[in-house]
This record gives sequence, structure tokens and C-alpha cells, in this order.
Amino acid sequence: MTIQVLVAPVVVAQAPGETLLAVLLYVVLGLLVAAGVGAAVATLRVILPGLANAADGALRDTRGRRLFLVGVLPLLGVALLTQLVAQTNQQTLGTLVGVLLLVPTGLLIVLGLLAALPHLGERLLERERPRSPLARAVGGGVALGLAATTMWMPPFFALLLLLLGGWLLGIGLLTALGRRSPVVP
Repeated sequence: MTIQVLVAPVVVAQAPGETLLAVLLYVVLGLLVAAGVGAAVATLRVILPGLANAADGALRDTRGRRLFLVGVLPLLGVALLTQLVAQTNQQTLGTLVGVLLLVPTGLLIVLGLLAALPHLGERLLERERPRSPLARAVGGGVALGLAATTMWMPPFFALLLLLLGGWLLGIGLLTALGRRSPVVP
């Protein structure tokens, strides 16, 4: 049996026990990678506290709908433009779009991750006592990693990827632009 994972097909053994073991291995490795992303974000927050505080402010001071609109619409535009450029088969144009559009978009998403992962971890882990910044970031990373397991259902995964990517891009854009909407009670 062949399972499509992102772009490369993965061949899974036919025996039920081996298939289950392969799926479990996939989930465990995915969770380790997600926890590693959370740890990396926590480290970046320590190294770049001013940037992390600005991203936290953009997330805190902006309503959710604005974050989605500010992030999802440009993300859709980037995806459509990238698809159009890919269809032209022009390597120079593809390189130009990659350098001028995809790299900044990726950096803005990472900037959004600086605020979003600890926020997600805080919402999921906080009860009576505060957690460490590392625990919050790793908890948020694991939550995103678990959300990524929906890739087995491509339409739902595409929607989730669009919404999460738009949320992260919105936080990154608003942080980079320094514009915040008034706090709404």
C-alpha cells in the first residue's frame, strides 16, 4: 500500500501489524518534530525578546477576524501567484518569486510562530499555575503537530493549513507593519 505524504509517496507494508507500527512511528516522529519546533520557538523568543514582545502585542491587541483577513488573503495570493509562476516553467521567474515572495512570507510566518505557539500552549496547558515559556511553546508545537495529522484527510488538511497559515502570517504582518487595532472588550 502506498500513502502520499506531502509530495513523496511512502510505501507501507501490507501486514496489519506492520502498517500499524508504521503509522505509530509516523505519529511519534511527527510529535518529536513538533516538540522540537516548539523548543526552537522558545529559544528564538529568548534570543529575540523585542521581536517576541512585538509579536505578542500584535496577537493580543488584534481581533481574530482581522488576523485571518490580514493573513489568509495574502497567503491565498502568494499560493495563486506561485502556482501561476510554476505553470510558466521559467526558472528565472520562479527564482525571483521564491526570493522576493516566498522567503519573506516564510519569515513572516516564523515571526507569527513566535507569538502563536506560546499562546496556543498557554491556552491548552494553563490551569492554576503558570507554565514555563518552554512548556508553553512545546505544548503549542505539539498541538500544531497533532493538527498536522489531518493530512490523511486532504480537504480538511488544506483548510486547516490555510487557516493556520493565514493566522500566523497575519500575526507576522501586523508585527512587521507595527499596526494594531484597538483592543475590543
